[in-house]
Amino acid sequence: MGIGLAGLFILSSCSTTRRYNYLKNIQGDTTLTGLVTNDFESKIQMGDQLSIVATSLSGAEDEQFNKGAAVSESPAMSGFRVQPDGTVLLHRLGSVRAAGLTRKQLANQLQEQLVAYLKEPIVNVNYLNHKVTIMGEVGSPQVLPMPEEQ
Repeated sequence: MGIGLAGLFILSSCSTTRRYNYLKNIQGDTTLTGLVTNDFESKIQMGDQLSIVATSLSGAEDEQFNKGAAVSESPAMSGFRVQPDGTVLLHRLGSVRAAGLTRKQLANQLQEQLVAYLKEPIVNVNYLNHKVTIMGEVGSPQVLPMPEEQ
């Protein structure tokens, strides 16, 4: 009788008495969309380190403008630092407002201002201090430079 009662207890403990429906309201596809668009451009902020390179039809003038880059502690980070007041100090142009602008907006602004000094200038602006850290359970944790927006 004891064995039959123990068997009945064991078999009844394996069956569920309640039905739980966890996450029943979630759709099959939980892809998040619309958070960042393909044309997203970040704004320059105080403390950013920028690479600003101007080229024109006059190589001598280009060299004079481009060698005005502030040198930081690391040669890899040599560039123009956005000051606490949101400006960068550029040769010939002086203090130029950069914070709050996108890279394209700053490049266009500098091109317009450099017309007085350079013949048909083209300006490229890139980030030097934007990085992405890959960590966790990955094959090789690392810090990757991210000079572009995405």
